[in-house]
Amino acid sequence: MIEAIYVHNNGWDAIVLQDGSWLQVESEDFQAYIAEDAEKWLYNWHGNYQWEASDVWESAKSMGAIIAFYEDGNLVIREPAVWERRVEYWMGREIVGVAEAAKILGWDKRKLSTYLQRGVFPAPLQRLASGPIWTRAMIEEFAKTKTAPTRDE
Repeated sequence: MIEAIYVHNNGWDAIVLQDGSWLQVESEDFQAYIAEDAEKWLYNWHGNYQWEASDVWESAKSMGAIIAFYEDGNLVIREPAVWERRVEYWMGREIVGVAEAAKILGWDKRKLSTYLQRGVFPAPLQRLASGPIWTRAMIEEFAKTKTAPTRDE
């Protein structure tokens, strides 16, 4: 079931909810939408405006391009390039994946993945189908306290 649809129309962003309501996105809304625990609040959210159409997906399409949505508690990105620009806009931060984080740290991607699996690496901002993502600032902060893992770790 689709729970919350993220729409962008080059003028503004909106989140259309399953109950037919929608809200115009502001920074704190975006941060809540992409939070790893978003499913905890998703069902309790109610937008500021009510949409009269019975089909929420069609309502969202009429508002602009559907960039992302939650389906069964999982964030699905339909337009990765546009989504990335929206993240940069709202978060004001550069988003990095495993490859970029490993490069910042001077690590091999496998070492980073091992650290992540062991629970000694910062929790990702979000886990997408393509893998976990962090902000560059999160990785740079971690880099101040860690060096590449040794064979003993």
